[in-house]
Amino acid sequence: MTTLVEPQDQTDSTRRRFNADEYMKMAEVGVFSKCGHVELIDGEILTKSPDSHPQCFTDAMLAALPDPWFPPRYRFSVEDYYAMAEAGILGIDERVELIDGEIITMSPIGNEHAASVDTINDFLVPLVTSRAIVRVQAHLRLYEQNQPEPDLMILKRREDYYRYSAPGPDDVLLIVEVSDTTLSHDRNVKLPLYARFGIPEVWIANIPARVVEVYRDPVDGEYTDSRVYSPGETVSPLAFEDVEVSVSRFIGAVSNDERTDG
Repeated sequence: MTTLVEPQDQTDSTRRRFNADEYMKMAEVGVFSKCGHVELIDGEILTKSPDSHPQCFTDAMLAALPDPWFPPRYRFSVEDYYAMAEAGILGIDERVELIDGEIITMSPIGNEHAASVDTINDFLVPLVTSRAIVRVQAHLRLYEQNQPEPDLMILKRREDYYRYSAPGPDDVLLIVEVSDTTLSHDRNVKLPLYARFGIPEVWIANIPARVVEVYRDPVDGEYTDSRVYSPGETVSPLAFEDVEVSVSRFIGAVSNDERTDG
């Protein structure tokens, strides 16, 4: 039986912080045009009052406000996110993603992570060629305030290859997250997000444990079916039951045995 190490909780340190020049530039490009009652405190943009700008708050946000009330962080939309990128506030090479309206700084890609993503990509593409599209480290639009960047996605095949619109939740057949230093974020933050938007299947390539965690059947924001696959086993995507994926090959890019065998 495989024992998984529980990840630590997500910390505030992963949120993107802003300086005064970036804050002023956001105002100039209209980021705060709908909910402009904000201020910059310690690098975070806070909404001053739910009473002064009620349109800034969803019913869920209002219900979650503590007593006594404190200023919540400003929640960015996907449109805000794109405007900040076009204005140069978010650098072209900056590794960030938008999760529930917050801009999250992603960990730098190390050699093991990059090698694993490349290996899985090379492995998956021939298995689904002409039937689906495999996309690597590209954004997925999950409506108003979410634009994560999974490590890999298997998407429904479209003749335009999503040239004119980003893929959404209905386009996704499988998401793969390669987790080494990102295991906590992938399990505690991104997995529930994918479940909430009905992504049918997520695989977490758990590099430290050398296993593949498979999550399926999202119901009410949670995956109701999960299993851990170890080296020596095979797993098939729900969308392609004829495709058998060897866990040893899938996760083997960082295997100590494979390093020494070569």
